[in-house]
Order: sequence, then structure tokens, then C-alpha cells
Amino acid sequence: MEITLIGLFIIPSSVFLAFFNPRHLLCLLIFFSTFTATAVVNLNSFGLQAGTFIGMLFVAKVLSMIARQRFRLTLSRPHRSILIGFFIFFVIVIAGFIVAANRASISFVNLTQLIYLLTGISIAIATSIYLTLDPGALEPSFNAFFASAFFVGLWGLYQFVTIHTGIVYWDSLFNNSTSDAAQKFNMLLQGGEFSRISSVSVEPSFLARTSAFSLTMMIFYYYLNPYKKATKYLHITFALTVLMLVLTFSTTSIAAFFIVVLLVFLFKPLKTLPLILAVGISATIFLLANDEYLKVFNILTTEKTNTQSYRLRTETIFNAWQGFLSSPLIGNGWETFQAQDVIFKLLSNTGILGLLVFLYIYFKAIIGNISRSRRRQAPSRFIHLSTGLAVLTLLLLDIISSLSFVFTFMWILLGIAIFTSSYKIESVEYNN
Repeated sequence: MEITLIGLFIIPSSVFLAFFNPRHLLCLLIFFSTFTATAVVNLNSFGLQAGTFIGMLFVAKVLSMIARQRFRLTLSRPHRSILIGFFIFFVIVIAGFIVAANRASISFVNLTQLIYLLTGISIAIATSIYLTLDPGALEPSFNAFFASAFFVGLWGLYQFVTIHTGIVYWDSLFNNSTSDAAQKFNMLLQGGEFSRISSVSVEPSFLARTSAFSLTMMIFYYYLNPYKKATKYLHITFALTVLMLVLTFSTTSIAAFFIVVLLVFLFKPLKTLPLILAVGISATIFLLANDEYLKVFNILTTEKTNTQSYRLRTETIFNAWQGFLSSPLIGNGWETFQAQDVIFKLLSNTGILGLLVFLYIYFKAIIGNISRSRRRQAPSRFIHLSTGLAVLTLLLLDIISSLSFVFTFMWILLGIAIFTSSYKIESVEYNN
């Protein structure tokens, strides 16, 4: 076992905050949740993610806070219904796990991924409950997401510079996980010697995902919000986030731009034209700047069906469908089929019951926030919009890619959305 360099900072600081400042512990968790290639401890081919370690401490802290109140919590009906949904979903997962075990088709991978799932659900529930105990932590949580996006963008820019100048890249700090999922950095796009940026993520498409929901949050929380004034810091963060989406050179980033523009059009149609023009002009200049960029764009779009990733994705979806047909009600056990698509992954692993409950949890949080944004007076409506649409952005990207359940950013974002969809938040501090 090896404690990493960043682990020497994160482990003691998060333990200290767990005892003395849970709000700052939540902010630290949010900040490092997008560092999916960063481990605090490495053990052979397993790397304990920074977000997972801090998340487990955060869950323990929230449990201790609940215990001090003798487990007497006053939760709203929408909040309780989502928590019940989580419980039912996990029961379905366990049932599928038992069925798979009886067929002797369970492996160590199934067990470890089940633990990841339980950890993620616990983090989402703990986040939603903590915010009911400390609603003043909501705005610092947003700021932590933006601070994370700012740093991820700076580190990605540094990575880009090292690739193209030959400067030695310091991968031992944030790209240090020995996990099989962590593909290090300086990955080349298939079909060309073109480097892709992953920053602190396990691979470029996950950087595109975290950048996408951060972009949605920034647009609806600041740029479309007349009660908030965007600072130079936020402008830089926004520019860095867009740049990270571009430099991932992934199909996920193209889908992300489309989803963000579509959401702005649906909720703020008059603001869409400048956004479309900005993206369109920037993309045109970028593509015309180098013939290689056009080649990359073609690989990601018109020639996507010829790539290995497309063939792998198609194969996993087909296998998952066959798995669903063999056990349509409760599935075949968590992670028995690793389809790179949320719908088929859930159908094959949890059956139709698991899929329906999972979608219920998500849509309850998303629709609840959108509904409250229409009922609430400004400025709180922009909090509802930004959280609900950020979750929707991530869900849509997961549907066309793969479920982000092993990474804490998905669960934290969902936990915040559960809280904002379940309560009136006019009393939350909202400074200009």
C-alpha cells in the first residue's frame, strides 16, 4: 500500500474537517469529486479516489450528526419519497446479486462495484440530508464546484502545454491512480497522432462530462441570472471549461455543447442566439486553423461508426440486451454486464424494475427543480434551474456514454438536486 503525495495532504485535512467543520468538508469533497484520476492510496491495481475517501468521511460525519439528534429528522415528503426510492433500488440490486450468486456468475468485480454503488448512494443521501441541517452550505457548494472547474481547467491547460512543448508533465500529483480505469494522460485519438486532454480525469470523455455539467451550472446560476454578477474569475473559469470540452476531442464533448445550447434555448430562448454564434464562430475558426482539426472532427462525427470505441459500445449494448432478456425483472447482478449506456446497463443488471426506480429518482429531482423554478420568485429560481439542469445534462451524457456511478461527482450533484427539489430555499444566503 502506498499513500500518494496528494494523499498526504487530503487524508489529514479531511479528517480534521470531519471533526471541526463539516461544511468545509463538503466543499473539499465537491472540489476533489471531479479528480477521478487522483488517488490518495494505491494498492496494486486499486486506487482509492480522493472523492471516495472524503465521501466516506462525510457520510460518517452526517451519520454522527443524525445520531446526536437521536435520528429525529424532519424531511419533506418529496425528500422522503426519493430516499425510499434509493432503498427500493438497492433492494432490487441485492436481489439481482443473490440470483446471480445462485447461478455462480458472481465475481470479485461484482462485489467491489456493488460497494462503489452503495458508497455513491450513501454520499447522495448524506449530501441531501446535510443540506437540510445546514442550508447555508448550499451556496458554498456551488462555489466549490466552480473552484474545481477553474483548477481542472488550469491543470488541463498545463497538460496541453507540456504535450506540445516537451516540458515534463508532473503526473504523479493528480494522475497517480493505479486503477485500471485510469488511462493516465496524453492519449492519442484513433486515426491520427492527435493528443487529447484529460486533466485530472481518468480519460477525456469523463473530463467532458464534468466540464459539461459545470458549464450548465455556470450559465444558469450566473450568466442568465440578473441577480448575480459574473466576476473576472468566473469569466476565466467559463473560458477554461469550454476549452477543456474542446481539447478532449471526444464525441461526448460535441454532445455536451449540443445539450447545453438546447437547454438554454428551451428555458431562455432569447439568450440562445449569442451562445450559438459564439460557439459556431469559435468552432469554425478552430476547425479552419489546422487541417488536422477537420480530420479529428470527422473522426468524432461522420466516421464515428468506423472507430473501435463505437464497435465496443455496440457490442456491449447487444450483450446487455441479451442479458436483459434472460432476466428481465431484476437483472443479472450489478456489473455483470458493462454496457456503455445507462439504459441498457440498468436493464441488464437491475432489470426493468431497477431501471424504473432509478429513473424515478432522477426525474423526481430534475422535474422537482424545474417545477419549483417556475413557482419560486427570483433569485431562488436560478438555484433550482442550475441544479436540475446540471443533473439533466449529466444524465443525458451518461445515456449516450456510460453511467458515472463509480465517481462521486455524480452522487454529490444528485444529492444537491434532491435537496433543492424538495425544499423552499428563499432563506438561503444569496449575495450579489
